[in-house]
Amino acid sequence: MDLGVDQTNTLDSAGVREFDPDRERASGSLNEDFLALHTGAMYTADEWSANTRIEYRNGDSEERTSLLFGWYRQPNSGHGLSAGLTVFRAENVDGRELTNADLRFGWALRPSDSAWSFLNRLDLVFDEVVNATTEESSWKVINNFNANRRIDAATQISLQYAFKYVSSSFDGNDFSGYTDLLGVDIRRGLGGRWDAGLNSSVYHSHSADVLDYGAGIDIGYNLATNIWLTLGYNFAGFRDDDFAAARYTAEGPFLRFSIKADQHTLRSIAGQR
Repeated sequence: MDLGVDQTNTLDSAGVREFDPDRERASGSLNEDFLALHTGAMYTADEWSANTRIEYRNGDSEERTSLLFGWYRQPNSGHGLSAGLTVFRAENVDGRELTNADLRFGWALRPSDSAWSFLNRLDLVFDEVVNATTEESSWKVINNFNANRRIDAATQISLQYAFKYVSSSFDGNDFSGYTDLLGVDIRRGLGGRWDAGLNSSVYHSHSADVLDYGAGIDIGYNLATNIWLTLGYNFAGFRDDDFAAARYTAEGPFLRFSIKADQHTLRSIAGQR
């Protein structure tokens, strides 16, 4: 468990000359004094672990409260499960109120005796903004499913299907829509440290009846064990932030850094055994 307090309280006098009213002071603050409190706890068992954290910050510009919770179960017979919750609420001095909540579930299946592996993540997201004269709110269901198959020792193919349903309200006007993404990647190892890949994807906004396509190539280099650097270029593409975590789809060049972040890799990076 942990508990923390942080505070900035600037002592000032009306008769003191300001060096530059447009710049922050070397000590203290022009208009962002605050008091912040946080508390958290973590519990670890043989098969699972959980953590939670609550933060409160009362400053000159806004009052903010955050809640974070996470749960993870160690892989058992190739199955891994995780869940998380993030809630954020803020009220500005001008009366604007913001609320965001994200409930997340993750599932992984990687059987040791199979050429297939699967990964799925489901997000339930709620956003609300309330001003003096307007109110906006939305909720989203976002699902990203990925399947990967080893063709042989040097070749693998990846399949992705992602979808989201969005419902939004703006001053009493309601809007909703369904969007999905279908993607196929193929990669081939080139010797011990290099690999090359081709990617293609189809993006469909059903309510607007809009289709968009993506296609590109990339080449990757194994910097160290479980650490990859990939340089690629998409000849055609699109952008959707809700699907960006699963693959890079925007048109143009991109650079991606990948790491297998399990406990063994992190210890190796830190020089520990």
